[in-house]
Amino acid sequence: MNQALFTVLTVSTIALSAGAQPQFTGYVENTTAMYTDDDHTWTDIASARLEGAWEYGDRGGIELHGIVSAALQPLDPFMLMDDSSVTNRIVYGALEGFINTSLGSIDTNSVTWTNINDLMAQFYGMDGGSFDLDAFIRHLPYSTLYPRTSVLLDRAVVKLFFKSVDFFIGRQMIGWGTGYAWNPTDVWNKKNPADPTAPKVGINAIRAEIPLGDLSGLSLVVSPGTALDQTSAGLRCKGNITGYDLSLSATRIHTADAALFGLPERMILGGDLAGQIGNVGVFAELALTNPRKEGQRYTDTDRLYLQTDIGGYYTFENGLYLMAEYYFNRLGADNRNNYSLDHLLYLMNGEMAGMGQHYVFGGMSKEFFRYWTLAINALGNITDHSAMVLPSLEYSHSDNLTVKLGGSIGVGDVRKSEFGGVYSSGMLTVSGYF
Repeated sequence: MNQALFTVLTVSTIALSAGAQPQFTGYVENTTAMYTDDDHTWTDIASARLEGAWEYGDRGGIELHGIVSAALQPLDPFMLMDDSSVTNRIVYGALEGFINTSLGSIDTNSVTWTNINDLMAQFYGMDGGSFDLDAFIRHLPYSTLYPRTSVLLDRAVVKLFFKSVDFFIGRQMIGWGTGYAWNPTDVWNKKNPADPTAPKVGINAIRAEIPLGDLSGLSLVVSPGTALDQTSAGLRCKGNITGYDLSLSATRIHTADAALFGLPERMILGGDLAGQIGNVGVFAELALTNPRKEGQRYTDTDRLYLQTDIGGYYTFENGLYLMAEYYFNRLGADNRNNYSLDHLLYLMNGEMAGMGQHYVFGGMSKEFFRYWTLAINALGNITDHSAMVLPSLEYSHSDNLTVKLGGSIGVGDVRKSEFGGVYSSGMLTVSGYF
């Protein structure tokens, strides 16, 4: 039996036998997307989420969330980009050494994902056979490159409430920071600024919440890894001063994925705030990161770097909502000609949310005809002068059923910019909630 499904059934049985009253919510969703490449690539993914909660008065409770996803039409994300795009060229360049060393000199400009299988088959001496790169990547335990049918245990947390401290043990969602498109202080999640409202994935952790007042408290988190060196831990102290919510955090982060990529552990000091200036909502985050490679001392600061974001939002009396945000990423490239494999690895590992140093995000939304909402967002890379325009139109048939038509339009130099080489797309999402 699938391990996630077994866990769901086990925890549900224990909770029900203990006499707790269950509460179930969730949704089913189907997303179909089409792209503007020459092959008219399309993908379709259906998913269902079931959220269960059992409360035991003021003593604690259990939360259990499961997600079933079916990739009815799987898609290799590298196929979403032109072969000459920055990202694909970086990957091809990384393969160049392997190809030239193992297969002899070859023009890497002619290498595409469609013939890498043939090259790998040649290297492994498969006469008349084929090396299935797709199957190889699918079975890498850290890989999420290829969507596939899966059962995911997203939450499985036991809550214990005491007079001076609350404990949360198991797979849980931890979200730090106040930013919208970017959260440099949120070290527990990988943020995609092109989809900032996407659900955050649960992580395995032990968390203690210690209240220090009505609006203040201390959060302690330990997320165990496959080894002691790959265990992450952090603390965050939050409070409120003159109407502004403020937080300070300190974390030590290292994961199995980072170790696999050869990336060092990170020591991070962070701070964030949220409040209002008049009728304008404002927010800001700052993270100061010190990577420490093996053999370095914790006091070595030669590789120290800063990430920060700041933004604001305002809603007019007619319901028009506007927001804007700026993100600075010192770890990124200061010139589009300097994008490298290191930047791509940092991006994939969640250490930054883009390959450049300077970004902006702007958006507007307006409800009209009562059930319709029009939104237009734009994500811009100032470093390489590219952008991703993200329009959407949502119809709420009822409180339980929505239909959303969206899209993405890449603007910029196809070969030299982060977003210019991404194929434009159209997307239809139908969601039902219960």
